[in-house]
Amino acid sequence: MSYWAWRLWGSSSSGSPDSVAPSSVFPALPPDPQTPETMTPVGVDVTGPLPRRFTGKAGALPLFEQAAIFGAADQYALDARFLAAIRLQENGGPGREFGVLSVSAPTYADQLDWAARTVVHRLTTYEQGTGQSPLDPDGRYSSPFINYFAGIYAPVGAKNDPRNLNQWWPGNVIAFYDASDVEVA
Repeated sequence: MSYWAWRLWGSSSSGSPDSVAPSSVFPALPPDPQTPETMTPVGVDVTGPLPRRFTGKAGALPLFEQAAIFGAADQYALDARFLAAIRLQENGGPGREFGVLSVSAPTYADQLDWAARTVVHRLTTYEQGTGQSPLDPDGRYSSPFINYFAGIYAPVGAKNDPRNLNQWWPGNVIAFYDASDVEVA
């Protein structure tokens, strides 16, 4: 079992990730909590300085989104720059921020969680299917992995893409990913 599968399904998981019922792998999220004035809609406090911020293209994201993306990346051991690149490419409005349309994900937190879990799952299936690491020697996700991910997450010819915009998805995500970095306070 790959590191990413272990992070998502646990070290005692039996069966492959594809054989697990989605409701058991992706439990329903609790409703967004009521938050005080200092909290954002996704429950992230941004009244003080953030310990990390994006620079470059991802630096254009609002601070509450940056904090939420870092939180999800930490939770699932992902590269936050990649989640930010997905967010920048999808650029969806409420309930579509990360382009998650195949399941009910009506809030920003739901969209982010589904996107992060999908990345975890696809890191695993890529590694298992190709026998190659999804990482470049510098620790960033490789272009072959991103192209593989795009073929599933935003496939060309999808019914929900009548203008064929998904053809640009992998190149745009790679460009956003390469043009984003992290600054530690």
